[in-house]
Amino acid sequence: MNSITLGASITLLLQQPPGTPPRPPDHLESILIPIIVPLGSFAMVVLLAWLKHRTNEAKLRTQSEAQRQLVEKFGSGKELSEFMETEGGRRFFSNFLAADSNIQRQIERTIRAGVILICAGLGCVALLVRKAEFFYPAVILISLGAGFLIAAAVSLRLSKKWGLIQQEQRLSQGG
Repeated sequence: MNSITLGASITLLLQQPPGTPPRPPDHLESILIPIIVPLGSFAMVVLLAWLKHRTNEAKLRTQSEAQRQLVEKFGSGKELSEFMETEGGRRFFSNFLAADSNIQRQIERTIRAGVILICAGLGCVALLVRKAEFFYPAVILISLGAGFLIAAAVSLRLSKKWGLIQQEQRLSQGG
């Protein structure tokens, strides 16, 4: 008896009410599918998040490299300061400093994700009347939503404390 069959037999034995004789697994698929499908789904979500992160990282790297090369083309500090006085120069350097990291927009996205997850969790709570199976998804979704909202509150507080939000507002107003 190999270890998979032994493990499946132990699982089935533990799931049966007391006093019933153990029965061997009918199909190995009926045991493995509940294990493999959630793990595969989790792996897919992790892969997609990693790919999104890598894409954003490459985009930021390309932008910063192009901006660095443009700044290096100025021969002196005087040429650079003259360029910064123009409207295009202000826009260029505000984009350069912001580097696609609008903090307020990121905080808004985090709040939006938190609210959506909490609403989905509350929907699962409403479905608890019909099926008790929705208890765990409800708890998980509401917990994730609350975590997103707490993260947004902490980010907002730290951004204000460090002056990042005020700095962005000045840059977007052109001064």
